[in-house]
Amino acid sequence: CGSLAVVIGIVRISFKGGTIETAGAVLMLSVILLLLDRRRSAAVLIVAGYCTCCVIIGCMVIDGAFDAIVIADAAPALGISMVLSAREVAFIYYHAMLNNLLVNATVLFCVVYLTLAALALAFRSEPHHRPHFRVLVPVSLIGNSAYSCVIVPRYYKLRREATFDPAYFDGWEAVGVARIVAAVAILIGIRIAFPVLCDFAVSTSRKRA
Repeated sequence: CGSLAVVIGIVRISFKGGTIETAGAVLMLSVILLLLDRRRSAAVLIVAGYCTCCVIIGCMVIDGAFDAIVIADAAPALGISMVLSAREVAFIYYHAMLNNLLVNATVLFCVVYLTLAALALAFRSEPHHRPHFRVLVPVSLIGNSAYSCVIVPRYYKLRREATFDPAYFDGWEAVGVARIVAAVAILIGIRIAFPVLCDFAVSTSRKRA
């Protein structure tokens, strides 16, 4: 319920969502709650988490390309009559991307699911698996904190501003570092959860045999 209230608050206040957006947020949270149902095995949560991680890493790779353009101050040759600076190219991308409903919904789903799934696995895991998930929870919190505290404020500003200002990208190196921290946290989380998934596969095979 707390997560639902937070997400609806973000949609209504930060993104100025209307009835359709709010209904979409409720539907998204409903899907997450179904995935986190106590009847779901740890393997289901982990596999869904792996799929979610793949989506996030894909988004990070694309965003990282524009981070590199801003930090290096090297705009690509676009073959158009207008000459754009590196920051102008990045502003066009980020402003368009951050105002896209599908992108916002996807990222919000991934962040909320990974956080709640890590907590669920920590509390529901078998005793011999708990040390894995006691590490997974802080790793997940570190990755989400890097994204939420460093990247999201920058994204929020780029999303709401319709007029370009090169100052928006001052100190963008911090965004690049935060993105790397978040990506490393995801990769560590994948590694931590893998032995549990292997154990589940082995135990399932033995039962079928």
